[in-house]
Amino acid sequence: MIIYLLPFLLVVGIAISIASDELTRESNRRKRYAYIIHVGLGIMLFSFIFPITKVVTDLGYFISTLPWLLTVVFTASVFWKLDEKAKGKLARTSFLVS
Repeated sequence: MIIYLLPFLLVVGIAISIASDELTRESNRRKRYAYIIHVGLGIMLFSFIFPITKVVTDLGYFISTLPWLLTVVFTASVFWKLDEKAKGKLARTSFLVS
């Protein structure tokens, strides 16, 4: 199943990373806001797939969808971490070139 989801995750993850970069460019707490954006948009996508009202009100449904929610949060965190590492390397490289 992960193999089928990987292209979707890459496209959505890259789009969210670009949006996060644009939204937090001038912020003092850029990393924190970028993390909130990554996880928040991931949870928003989760709520499009699984009706959030049913997740909140039905304990059995919540338990059955909890692995998916944890996967969303984990994947968003990994994309955020990779995005921050890439920005760190890019900043060091551009500093050395300047």
